[in-house]
Amino acid sequence: MSCCGRVVVTVKKGSTGLVKAYTPGFARATVEEKQRRRDICRTCPERTGKTLTNLSFCRACACHIQSKTRVASETCPKGLWQAFKPPG
Repeated sequence: MSCCGRVVVTVKKGSTGLVKAYTPGFARATVEEKQRRRDICRTCPERTGKTLTNLSFCRACACHIQSKTRVASETCPKGLWQAFKPPG
């Protein structure tokens, strides 16, 4: 795959998480689950930057971490956290 092709795939993957996080109809992770996921991402070497911020992305999946961790059905591409099934 060409460099441009990889960029397109990366942008597509990353934008999917953003859309899910802010579109009605996608179940949200609880506050506790979201924090647990972010704590894991905070220590992951795939995270961009020196610390977890609102601008941090995952190099493994190209997702915006703050958005991806909000969506209950999302999973970590490295297997560090799984989809969350809200009680009820």
